[in-house]
Amino acid sequence: MLTDEAIIARLFDRDETALEELQEQYQSFASGIARNILGNPQDAEECVSGAFLRVWNEIPPARPKSLKAFLSRIVRNLALDTLRHNRADRRGGGQAHACLDELADCVPDTRSGPEPELDRKALSDRIDAFLAGLSKRDRVMFVGRYYYARSLADVAARAGLTESQAKGILFRLRQKLLKQLNENCTEGEKII
Repeated sequence: MLTDEAIIARLFDRDETALEELQEQYQSFASGIARNILGNPQDAEECVSGAFLRVWNEIPPARPKSLKAFLSRIVRNLALDTLRHNRADRRGGGQAHACLDELADCVPDTRSGPEPELDRKALSDRIDAFLAGLSKRDRVMFVGRYYYARSLADVAARAGLTESQAKGILFRLRQKLLKQLNENCTEGEKII
């Protein structure tokens, strides 16, 4: 099994065995993310295939510090794009609907506005600061639910909690996030 650094080096050399090694090491990880978001095995499989192709196309020039994080970002973004497309077409399932609905009151839509890229960067920085201030358990629960779109049952099981306990903790974390996002804002800028 190659290290991430060795896989990245092979990708820079355009060695196709790097793609095979990447798939061997991260196929189930990437599939899990896509299935959690999409709820459809066929769509998830297409998304993961597209993600591996995108990694091949983006490295080089990109040289990620963490191949796993790089891949997870690509899979997640492709899955969310697929979800938006499918949602417009047929209004279908997946954990992402529930996760996005839960966060809707906390996180503003940064796709519109005069400077959406700056808004996204500022929001990302504030969420990173919020996550850095959490305990490891709370951070793992929050990221698992709202980044990886894991089910509430899965988040609870991984934390050794009941679903009810996990639901309560996630609710309080969302409230804490909302409060932190609204700090230092003028009245007109506040989210809620």
